[in-house]
Amino acid sequence: MISVPMIDNLEQYMKLAKETINNQQEYITGPPANDVYQFSSLPWITFTHFSHTFSGKSEKSNPMFDWGKYVEKDGR
Repeated sequence: MISVPMIDNLEQYMKLAKETINNQQEYITGPPANDVYQFSSLPWITFTHFSHTFSGKSEKSNPMFDWGKYVEKDGR
């Protein structure tokens, strides 16, 4: 998991993200801030629904997006 500040220029953002990945020594460096979006890609599985449930304090309110393998079924 990496955290990179938003930059308006996509090329600069991607360069910074790659540098962050290459220099980061730990996979998880701490809990994500509440002002970020979390994206997870699971391209080796297919699913039609994914649910993140949290119990306890509601301090984890950042949006989470997950996607898997795209498949065609019944012409769709």
